[in-house]
Amino acid sequence: MAFSNNKEDGGLDFFDLDEDLTADLEDEDGGSIDTGWDEEEKSGRSSYGRREYKNSQRRGESYRERRTPEGRTSLGSSSRNGGRGSDRNSRRNADYSSRNGGRNTGYSSRNSGRSSSRSNRQSTGRNSGRSRKRRKRINPVVPVVLLIFFILVIALGAKMYQDRYGYSSTVADLNSYFGISGDSETAIIENNEILDTKAQVFDGEAYLDLDTVQESVNPRFYWGITDNIVIYCLPTEMVTTTVGTNEWTSDTDGTVTENYTLTRLSDDGKTLYIALDYIRKFTNLSYNYYSDPNRMTLAVSWGDRSVAELTKDSNVRITGGVKSDILTPVDKGTQVTVLEQGEQWSKVETDDGFIGYLENKVLSDPQTVTDTPVTDVAEPEFTTVRLDGTVNMAWHNLTNSDANANFDSDTADVKALNVIAPTWFSVQDDDGNLGNWASSDYVAKAHDKGWKVWAVVDNFNTAGVDHNNCIALLSRRQNIITQLMNFADQYGFDGINVDFEQIDPAYGQDFIEFIRELSISCRKKGLTLSVDNYVTYNFNDYYHMDEQGAFADYVCIMGYDEHYAGDTEAGSVASIDYVKYGIERALQEVPAEKVVNGIPFYTRLWTSDDTGMTSSTLGMAAAQQFVSDHGQTPVWDETTQQHVVDFTEGSTHYQMWLEDADSIRSKLGVMQTEGIAGVAEWKLTQETSDVWDVIAEYVDGTLNAGQNE
Repeated sequence: MAFSNNKEDGGLDFFDLDEDLTADLEDEDGGSIDTGWDEEEKSGRSSYGRREYKNSQRRGESYRERRTPEGRTSLGSSSRNGGRGSDRNSRRNADYSSRNGGRNTGYSSRNSGRSSSRSNRQSTGRNSGRSRKRRKRINPVVPVVLLIFFILVIALGAKMYQDRYGYSSTVADLNSYFGISGDSETAIIENNEILDTKAQVFDGEAYLDLDTVQESVNPRFYWGITDNIVIYCLPTEMVTTTVGTNEWTSDTDGTVTENYTLTRLSDDGKTLYIALDYIRKFTNLSYNYYSDPNRMTLAVSWGDRSVAELTKDSNVRITGGVKSDILTPVDKGTQVTVLEQGEQWSKVETDDGFIGYLENKVLSDPQTVTDTPVTDVAEPEFTTVRLDGTVNMAWHNLTNSDANANFDSDTADVKALNVIAPTWFSVQDDDGNLGNWASSDYVAKAHDKGWKVWAVVDNFNTAGVDHNNCIALLSRRQNIITQLMNFADQYGFDGINVDFEQIDPAYGQDFIEFIRELSISCRKKGLTLSVDNYVTYNFNDYYHMDEQGAFADYVCIMGYDEHYAGDTEAGSVASIDYVKYGIERALQEVPAEKVVNGIPFYTRLWTSDDTGMTSSTLGMAAAQQFVSDHGQTPVWDETTQQHVVDFTEGSTHYQMWLEDADSIRSKLGVMQTEGIAGVAEWKLTQETSDVWDVIAEYVDGTLNAGQNE
């Protein structure tokens, strides 16, 4: 046992004690704790009693040999004195006896004997008392008892110190630690954490639930609940399997039979499980399975990590502290991944999936290693059909076939446009049948101007039609796709712009599966696919913009409606901060070369009176006319990067954040800085002609974003 009272070491410190106290105290490495006595000292202490006993005997002998001041020994003098008394008494008794006829002879003899005996006892008693005082011996048992007591005190102190400050030897409940509650459950350790969900083992095959697969492994597995199929989309084909079977089908491979069940349902039919070996056909991953308790380490990404080796045997503990329960012992030389470094303890992960803490003093200096990735599956190649240069797309809102005739007038003032997107197709029913007011003449005119035509398909322009049901089944999705491909052949347009809005979160997976399946058909036919999106927040991120970025050619942000019809607060439809956020958020999931930002050619006039607040939509020209009619002078607001009017007439309060050439310049400046693919405008006919000059500068790369007044 070693102690330190070095103040620099934090005062009294007891260390290296991890096992229960035994006859020999041990530290965490199993070594004996030194008591401070060597063998020679132990031998000397045990012989102490015998030496004292012999010394006592010798002192007693020298006392008996000591002489009195008269030169005679005490014992001899006593004997002689007793003798003289005895002779006198004898003579006296003899004379008396002779006079009295010998009657007192016996009495005299008895008295003489008693006197002599008392004299001897008194003399011997005094001398013997002095001798005992001088010869007092130490019992040889006493030092041994003291030694044992001293050892017990040390042992008790060590035990008390161990109980309070020593290393706990309690082993954690590993099933509880990993959250395992059943024999078939297997804990999953992925990306340095223990997942909440558990793998299942059926017939020796490991399965992951669909949510875990989509969130942590591969998001492209789709479960058509009503169809009872699982679909995996590749760039140019779908792979399908019926739930509960061991067969899968694709255009390339036909029907393939495996020796295990590919997918399973839970007993209640609510959870789908996919076999890891089936997942591996489409995903680069590695996993290792361990028992006692059941757990697997799963890796789907690789890179640099910090590692260290143990310099001595130790124990990984649940938390950083000597009283924390033990997760697993680790041997000297074992390599662990260092997740976090503290002053005394570091968070680590072992190769077999234990995540806990080790003391820094048992770890070598961390080193950086680079893991070798698994490359069993070739990454799919998503070819794209994109424009050369900056995209400048204008949405052309058409609600019937006759509106196609307005092409010339509606596009007369545009500059630098290279894509026009007419709103031609709208879902009419749950089966996905489309309304159609496309025009071959329209396409021809656009092509004559050098523009691409990306036909818009939406899900919200037919009254009474649910926005979600048309994409809930494979047959309905394929019906929409088939019609669009036929329309492309019929009218000759160059791409499809998907504008599906107001999707319910429960149908988010159906929506992105529709985009994947549509992209396969577009890619085969050479059509450009673009998808419109709200500005993404946490509450609406179920449109899966990251997957759109993989399968679609362009991802369009509708960077407007910051304040919308029916809003309870007046404000801009597209302040500069809103535009910045929308672009930056999209760039977290989509490559910049695929991001197109939509800007508004409209604004909202907010009117407040005693009855409440309402708003109305005004195009740029109409908004400027309103300002002029009311004799107002707009003021530039640096915060929103817009001109603003705010005034009251009578009992009515008016507010408006105008969109004009200056506000558009600011927005385009952000887009230019971020290096995204281009701009889209909602909508044609709401702009003033001077806006096109600013847009042309952006497209040409000559925009000076600092010219605003």
